[in-house]
Order: sequence, then C-alpha cells, then structure tokens
Amino acid sequence: MQVNIQFDSKAVQRALEKAAGGMKKSIDIALQRTALHGSNIITDRTEKGVGYMGKFAPYSAGYAKFRKKEGRQTKVVDFNFSGEMLASINGKSFGNQTAKIYFIDKINSKKGAMLNIKRPWFGFNQDEANRLGRFFAGQFKL
Repeated sequence: MQVNIQFDSKAVQRALEKAAGGMKKSIDIALQRTALHGSNIITDRTEKGVGYMGKFAPYSAGYAKFRKKEGRQTKVVDFNFSGEMLASINGKSFGNQTAKIYFIDKINSKKGAMLNIKRPWFGFNQDEANRLGRFFAGQFKL
C-alpha cells in the first residue's frame, strides 16, 4: 500500500519567500525600536548623572563655578548645559542586521566623544545590553 503526495512546489516556494520578506520587515522594525529604546536608556541614565560604568565624577571646581554663574545646576553631572547634545542622539536601523545609536550632527558628536573619555557614558553595561536583547525579542513579531 502506498500514498502519493503531490504538491505545487512553486506555491510552497512563493509562500516561503513571502514569509521571509515578512520576517525581514519584522526584524527591521524591531531593530529600529530597539535602537530608539537604547538611545532613551543612554539619555535617561545620563540625565541622572550615571554612565554605563557608574556614577559620574563631579564637575571640577572651576567648571562648577562657571555653570553656577550661567544659572545651571552643579549637583548632578548630567551633560546638560544647553540640552542640544542629548537631544541630538538618535537611533536607527540600517538593514536587517544593524542598528546604530548616533549623534545627528558633528558638533555634538565631538562633544559626546570628548565627554566619553573622562566619564564613559555612550554605551551599555551588561545589564543594559541584556535588557535591550529582551526588548528586541519582545518587539520581534512574525
């Protein structure tokens, strides 16, 4: 006894291609949302005076005096003098495998890089990276 199975292989191939296309779009959307979530983690943490390696060192006496003279707070090192630098951080997906968190302009990118030397802030610790991974998984839908 035997059973013959027949199917339209071209229809199966089309269905698989459609599913793959949907998966690529879902990955891209999840990456985009994860990058934006990551930029929010960085800015929220920074505004609290904390980098990815811990609390920031205090402002130098001279810079604290300057900030106070300019009407800025001096208790929390939050990298916020005008608000431009943190506001210029953006997150975006670039294809189906890469997302980047970056500054939208060169001036603020340079500021951020200089600040990152003494007070590491533009990145993630292991706990934050794990949270981003879980966030990505939650955003990914087939």
